Amino acid sequence: MRVALVGLLLGLGASQAAAQSRVAVLSEPGTPVVATEILLAVGPADEEDDLAGLAFLAARTVVAPILPVLDSLGAHLTVTPQKDALSFSIVSAPDAWQESTELLAEVLFNDPPSTSAMEREREAIVRELEGRTANPADAATRAMDRAFFGSSHPWGRPTIGTPESVRRINFADLGEFLRNNFTPERAFAATSGPVEPASATAHLQPLLGTRSAAPVELIPFRPAERPVRIEYNSITTWVGASFRFPETADEDVMRFIAFLAARELAPSPAQRSVYNVESEVVTRVGGGEIRLQVVVPPEEAEDWEERMTDVIADLLATPLPEDVYAGLLRRFRGERLMELASPEERAHAAARQLLIQGEVGELAPSIDGLTAQVVREAAASLGPPTVVVLGPTLEN
Repeated sequence: MRVALVGLLLGLGASQAAAQSRVAVLSEPGTPVVATEILLAVGPADEEDDLAGLAFLAARTVVAPILPVLDSLGAHLTVTPQKDALSFSIVSAPDAWQESTELLAEVLFNDPPSTSAMEREREAIVRELEGRTANPADAATRAMDRAFFGSSHPWGRPTIGTPESVRRINFADLGEFLRNNFTPERAFAATSGPVEPASATAHLQPLLGTRSAAPVELIPFRPAERPVRIEYNSITTWVGASFRFPETADEDVMRFIAFLAARELAPSPAQRSVYNVESEVVTRVGGGEIRLQVVVPPEEAEDWEERMTDVIADLLATPLPEDVYAGLLRRFRGERLMELASPEERAHAAARQLLIQGEVGELAPSIDGLTAQVVREAAASLGPPTVVVLGPTLEN
């Protein structure tokens, strides 16, 4: 699978050309649906400290009125909160994508919110959050965020808030937040599907306006330097490690390192006690992180804490035979292509690149330059990991 990016500069003026970099079209003839993502650079950093979850509540509130209309068009909308942005993803038939995206842009940037919609969404989010309080996976994510970003950093707070903080939000808070933050210059748009590049761009660009993109600023943070241990009432222990990488890092190399580490940690005949392994690579303005997590028996927590600290250094210390290394590269590329198999995932990846890099390159990973030496040098650029252990305390 090869995704072709069509960049379109239509002889516009300077300010218009700058705005054009906020739109990407992945023209894919033969794809049965059109996926469009509007990525709004709004998140926890824009909230007051005691109103965590306001960005997500605002997103849910403004789109609520158009959900029945989208349903009648056969379109599906998903709202996903991230640390640095809100993702609005619409999947629709080719003959409905323009109307669907017009509806979305209208409620994001123009239509006033509804008090009744806010109250319904607020209660729904509170119920969702209360249902997650006994979930150790959710608790482990929250603990890692606090350790990696710091409890006082906006990104160290739960992205969608807590039951208490969401209940605290009133309609005046919501209205002010929307006026200050839900603006076209904070938006990026990417479309993937059987669309004609020029007409798709001509449709999307007016929805975002002609102003330059608002700058995305990174609030400095300092990850915990020592392992963080949290007692939690569960039958297993969750051990996580997050490695920070610089803004100049190559995303494909970081993903390959995470792939190798997850493979090394995965359940095997020699590691029968590993219940689950997860890996994630997150790119952001200013850098990103490789986040690894294993679920193991509580009595092995101390051993795994040490292993997670050294997993990447140990992994790259012993060179692999050339044929084994080449096979791993091919498998890595195949798995990444599977992650990008749906048009909505490709649109999301393109929108994230616009947000972070200001342009979109090839989405499919290139493995030609991923030599062992390149990978070792990239691994050396990683910061020391933040390690979190969450689980029961063993009695001596």
